[in-house]
Amino acid sequence: MSIKAHYYVTEGRLYIIIIMADEISDSAPILDPAGAIAGLESDELFNTLIDAYDATLINTLKDLKVAMDSFDYKEIRMKSHSLKGPSSYIHAERVRRAAEIVQQNVDKQEGPNIFKNYPMLIKECIILRREVRIHVAKRESTIISST
Repeated sequence: MSIKAHYYVTEGRLYIIIIMADEISDSAPILDPAGAIAGLESDELFNTLIDAYDATLINTLKDLKVAMDSFDYKEIRMKSHSLKGPSSYIHAERVRRAAEIVQQNVDKQEGPNIFKNYPMLIKECIILRREVRIHVAKRESTIISST
């Protein structure tokens, strides 16, 4: 893993951002239900968040693609941020980190990096969506088999 430090100055303040390259690795869990449930202190809340995430993900990705196609950096940032927050709550670290990277690229006005990192974000979202659907299917089969 390599470490890169970026800096920028805004309104007389120096900001340093340290990015660990290859931080999004296959060893990071796609979805950590146990960690999320422990953090949220509620299995029911986790399931509600998972259902909401699954229901909104495709539209968010469509909106993000439109923003990418039109070079609408404000919208790219907003859609990346809207992927980052919920993925943090459900402990989907790979999507959270990929969305954070794209958001940081926008914040630092790194146009080429936005377009370089966008496919990584889409890939991680697709993988997460599959895991979410597996989790929902297991939950539903448990409910059906217990009745």
